[in-house]
Amino acid sequence: MDILGWLLIPLAATVLGLLWAAWRSRERKPLDPEAGMDELARFGEAMRRPLPGLPRDARHDDDGESGPSGGPGLAQ
Repeated sequence: MDILGWLLIPLAATVLGLLWAAWRSRERKPLDPEAGMDELARFGEAMRRPLPGLPRDARHDDDGESGPSGGPGLAQ
């Protein structure tokens, strides 16, 4: 009977974990349809905007080599 208790603990934890994951991943409906449409419009606008220019790494030269000897940490 003791072994049954030890087997039921992980089984119960697994079932509770599956139920919690299913509850957390459910699709939520917006409370207000207008707010949902506004959020969708904001998302679409953000997706249409171009990405800002990424800063260049100061360690790299214009020719594309990385560092003075072709790589970091190499002695000359």
